[in-house]
Amino acid sequence: MIAMGIVMVGVLGLAQVYVLSINNLMVSSDALIAREKARAALEVIHAARDADVVTWTQLSNVTAPPSGCSATAVGGGIFLNGYQPLNQPGPDGLVNTANAAPVMEKAPGPDGRLGTSDDIPLANYQRDIRFCDLATGLREITVTIKYTVAGRTQSFSLKSLISQYN
Repeated sequence: MIAMGIVMVGVLGLAQVYVLSINNLMVSSDALIAREKARAALEVIHAARDADVVTWTQLSNVTAPPSGCSATAVGGGIFLNGYQPLNQPGPDGLVNTANAAPVMEKAPGPDGRLGTSDDIPLANYQRDIRFCDLATGLREITVTIKYTVAGRTQSFSLKSLISQYN
């Protein structure tokens, strides 16, 4: 009877590990998408600066973000404030701007290929981009992706620095 009790405790422990691993597996692809979308947003901002697609003053929020800056918040730029849907970039290649395409970004569907009829819109994702001045000619960019998976809201933030000079 004692041996059965010990075995039962061990089996229940293994069952809990199994449930936790299934939950982690369910959210891992969503977390990967959030991380890559944040990374991609930072890359296009740096590329737009390097290619002179935007000016230094445009590389800021429309109005100064109300919070989240460890330094001076920046306004007067082209990036929309607050969380925005994960829409495709506009003609300038930038996301979270007024000229971003009104078409939502998609993830591969069950066939695992992007660009086919079973692609899944990323409707449960939102992106926030904040600019803060750290010094003359130096800004901090914070890209936060907020997403909902299994009924819980998660977020992923990525910070980078950008200089006025290429």
